[in-house]
Amino acid sequence: RSCGGSCRFEKQSTAHSPIVMRRFFADNFIKRMCAVMSYVPTPQQAHEILEKYNKEPFHLAHGETVAGVMGVFARKYDPENVAFWQSVGMLHDIDFELYPEEHCAKCVELLRSHDIDEGIIRSIVNHGYGRLDWVTVKPELQMEKILFATDELFGLIGACAMVRPSK
Repeated sequence: RSCGGSCRFEKQSTAHSPIVMRRFFADNFIKRMCAVMSYVPTPQQAHEILEKYNKEPFHLAHGETVAGVMGVFARKYDPENVAFWQSVGMLHDIDFELYPEEHCAKCVELLRSHDIDEGIIRSIVNHGYGRLDWVTVKPELQMEKILFATDELFGLIGACAMVRPSK
């Protein structure tokens, strides 16, 4: 069979052999699966996703600040994955404004609806470990531990700034 020169395999031979056709369909299947699988958003894309669920300036600023701090640590400890760390920081409280009683639980549904990478989802969920009863996934990766600490410190520093704004 011939496709009349309309595909890349026609240039290789005048007829599609079974082996070539199997490879063609396997390649296309993998491409289709990758197209629907999860992805790691850029920090800008993460910010746009955050804005869909958060309108309060404080929550947006919190995401931006944590993303910035995560970027600093990533440049030191994991320079090949700075955008990943920043996106985790940006999205870590995506569910807090709309679903404060389901924080770190509702985010799974929200992030999966955007096909966000499961590694990002796991890291975001476990930043509530030890504070929220339903979070049973312990931060284990260095990035997850840094997110946990950064979020806690941001809360402490923010509270101090509110009490003593002149300092």
